[in-house]
Order: sequence, then C-alpha cells, then structure tokens
Amino acid sequence: MRAVIQFSGGRDSLALAYHMRALTPFVDVVMVDTGDMPLYAYENKALVKSLGFNVHVVQTHPSDWRVENGQPDGSNWTVCCYRNIWLPMSEFIEANGYRQVIRGTRRCDPHFHGVMPGDIVDGVLYTFPLWDWTDKQVNDYLGPLLPEAYRNDVNGMPDCLTCPVMEACGGKNREVWNAS
Repeated sequence: MRAVIQFSGGRDSLALAYHMRALTPFVDVVMVDTGDMPLYAYENKALVKSLGFNVHVVQTHPSDWRVENGQPDGSNWTVCCYRNIWLPMSEFIEANGYRQVIRGTRRCDPHFHGVMPGDIVDGVLYTFPLWDWTDKQVNDYLGPLLPEAYRNDVNGMPDCLTCPVMEACGGKNREVWNAS
C-alpha cells in the first residue's frame, strides 16, 4: 500500500516524521507550500528531507485567490484554505495513487477533524499515530527541535502568515510567527 505523510511544517508534523523515520523507504511526504508560511515550516521541510524521506511539494498561490475573491474573512476563510491547501493536497494524493494518509493530527487539537483515525475515504485509509499524544509529549519528543514559539505556549502555526482571519489555523498566534 502506498503511504504518504501529510506534512504541514508544524510541530506535530515534524514529530510524526521523526516518529516514522524508520519507514523512509516506504513512506513519502507531501507538503503544500502556500508561499506565505513561517520560516519554521521551511526549516522543518529541510529536516524531514535530511531524514531520507522523499518529499513532494505542492505549490499554491493564495494571493491569486485573494485577487479574485478578496481577503478571506470570518465567512469565507475555509473556502480559501480548501482551494489553496486541502484540495491541492487531496488531488496530489489521488493522482499519485496513495492508499494510506498518515497525519500528525492529535485528539487535543482545537480544530475540526474532517476525518478520524481509521476512516477510509474514497479508498484511502487515514491513520494518526500521534492521536493520543499530549502537547507536553510532543514538545518533550522534539526537545531542541521545538521552536521558541511553542516553548512559550503558542498552540498552532498559520499556513499563511498574511491571512487576516483569527479563526484560521494558528491565526491567533500569527504575530508570534511573523516575528520569528
């Protein structure tokens, strides 16, 4: 079964990649690059490549979506994320015949889970090896690889630093990531 790690560039994705590193010959990694992510996400991509994973990057341009649709707001930000992150990631997975998606999603994550561990959607099995890990367990596991922001109780990293929506993933912490 072809398997791929969905990699956001954040703390949980990095912990997952290190946790799965013995499987590098059998598991690929895919990351959506919005061109507007914190430097930390790009640094983590390089770390994951150094582990030996075959890393695929899907490039998107949320700025183009904003020109056509205006700035995301409280009513449409999920559409922007869908078009620029979730849909391109899903299309890549389908086009490349992956049958298992491995995510760093955890039960304690504050956002909505579209799929749950063990779900099979369109013939693709979703697994979440870190599902029961706490923030402390992830932080301890990463040790010195944990960025300063997470050491200061920041929870979440924005996919787009210039997104004005506070409800978006990591939006409440955007100023911390802009400074790092």
